[in-house]
Amino acid sequence: MVFRRGKDGGDDPGGGSGKRIILWPAYFDSTLPRRLGRRVPRDMGVPSPRPEDVAEAARRAGFEAVVEESSYPRLWWRVRRRIVVLAPEGVSKSGVIKAVATELRKIGPGKRRRG
Repeated sequence: MVFRRGKDGGDDPGGGSGKRIILWPAYFDSTLPRRLGRRVPRDMGVPSPRPEDVAEAARRAGFEAVVEESSYPRLWWRVRRRIVVLAPEGVSKSGVIKAVATELRKIGPGKRRRG
């Protein structure tokens, strides 16, 4: 699934409506300080989350999610992947981050795949 821009400049994920929100695994990484990109409190984060796990957590939270190749700007020297989430209009990025973090914690360390 690819989320693309519509002719009017809005998001067109193939028929749905909403906005694209970019999530980086670093947002949820409890081993990183906030200055390197963590966006959730340490107790809401998980150590070294995989992009696939973040995408799965986003799906469990009720969003469509796709993993893409890209580098996180604050850690540009590492080749990483990002998660593109399609969120309904009116949902803030911080709201999506909190919902995904909650679901990511529910997945638990025993069920998350290590890479």
